[in-house]
Amino acid sequence: MNGCLKDLTGNIQTKRGKYVINVNYHDEDGDRKPRQISTGLTVKGYNKRLVEELKDMALHMLNNENADFEYVKQVVKKQAKSGDVPDFRKPYTKPTPEETATSARPVTAEAGLVLYGGSMLDVVDTEKENPFIIPERVMEIVQTTPRPGIYPESKMLGDTLPLVTYLRNWIKNEQHQVRHTTYDSYALQMEMRIIPFFSFFCFAMSDLTHHHVKAFYNYILEAPRLDGKPGKVSNTTVHRVHSVFLKAMNQAEEEEFIVKNPVAKVHPPREEPYSPQYYSAQQITIYLQNIAHDIAEDVLAMSFFFGTRRSETLGIKESAIDFDAKIIRINHTVTIASKRCDRSLVDERGLVKADKTKSQKSNRTLPVPDVFLNYLHRLVERNRDLRKIYGPKWNPDGYLCVTPDGKLVHPNTVTRHYKIVARKAGLPTNRLHDARHSIASLMIQNGVDIYVLKEYLGHADIQTTTRYAHLKSNHLVEPANKVQNLISSGITG
Repeated sequence: MNGCLKDLTGNIQTKRGKYVINVNYHDEDGDRKPRQISTGLTVKGYNKRLVEELKDMALHMLNNENADFEYVKQVVKKQAKSGDVPDFRKPYTKPTPEETATSARPVTAEAGLVLYGGSMLDVVDTEKENPFIIPERVMEIVQTTPRPGIYPESKMLGDTLPLVTYLRNWIKNEQHQVRHTTYDSYALQMEMRIIPFFSFFCFAMSDLTHHHVKAFYNYILEAPRLDGKPGKVSNTTVHRVHSVFLKAMNQAEEEEFIVKNPVAKVHPPREEPYSPQYYSAQQITIYLQNIAHDIAEDVLAMSFFFGTRRSETLGIKESAIDFDAKIIRINHTVTIASKRCDRSLVDERGLVKADKTKSQKSNRTLPVPDVFLNYLHRLVERNRDLRKIYGPKWNPDGYLCVTPDGKLVHPNTVTRHYKIVARKAGLPTNRLHDARHSIASLMIQNGVDIYVLKEYLGHADIQTTTRYAHLKSNHLVEPANKVQNLISSGITG
């Protein structure tokens, strides 16, 4: 069927959860004949802008005297799967059988670009320096890993959809599914390690096997660090990459892009356990005696008393304290904005202030003893007096821990001064987050039930709490002695 030079019109609709393009096609006599082109793109997980570009491409191709509607449908479907629309203003010609004939899947970057119509930017991004990628070493892995299979007929979306294209779409969609700090961690592994590595393979999703994943993990352990520091990465880094890669491909399996997730078959190397250096009760006392007049004095004191995370401590507002009920609510956080964070959420100091916590369990209410309730009352009274002097613009959000000029202490400043005070007090220098470990261990030593501690720290599962409480130390000696005495009495009786 041939079209005419009359301008065509079209629109986008959804059918059974997928986008379709309706075209008002005209035959040789100029009669209007509506036709439909299925893109195969689901409404969930794809940007409608891509479908708009595909519609424009289809209309451009059909608006010539040699238009082949069936061929246009094939081109639209192929470009929808690739996720990249070429410059449709260039003239299109139907390829010859010699040009379309392929006997096997590509095993080199060049062959993959020809088959999938990608860009060399998918393989090497010259604008970004990535020390992780050593092209010669990666291409050596490409040649030594199993060759991709042959698919005479495409039955799954992943048979023709390039792996790199899917991963790019997945990480883009995750931006609206997780917190900005989590997304920044996901994007780092995906954009700096996973996508650059597998761009050299240039194959479809169904071509990925557990052999490729194993080779990838081995390469991570041998490749240079992203920060440029000497030495190699730890097994923990491989675990972080694995968790992101596994999540992305699990979703691909759920949405029936692939039959089975090959990443799930691979077990990353055993992660090295981290041993935090937590303070004893005497060391905490010494530490608190040395924080007077420090710019982060209030934040550090609150961190040790409540065992809250840095973002939670900075996010405590005066309104979160109920002096009559003797409780404090942890329901607001202050974090550093990531590079990929929605800029509308970021203030002039690069901070993100949100009425939400790390997880649902982290949104909690903590009891406040009288000894610390008086300390909080002095902080609130100090803030009220300063607000009367400087006006309502002084600390307008009502945060509890602020500097004399009414500004929040920057999170990085808190972390830096935590170590400064430790050195000043002559104590071992550990992480600010280890204050949570210290509080958890002290509470266990003083008889607090592990499940009560779980709610106090805002953990989602009990396993996390056991790692914080350091139950493998001498805390189990007394309970073990009681059990042994009970057994002995039963035997001798």
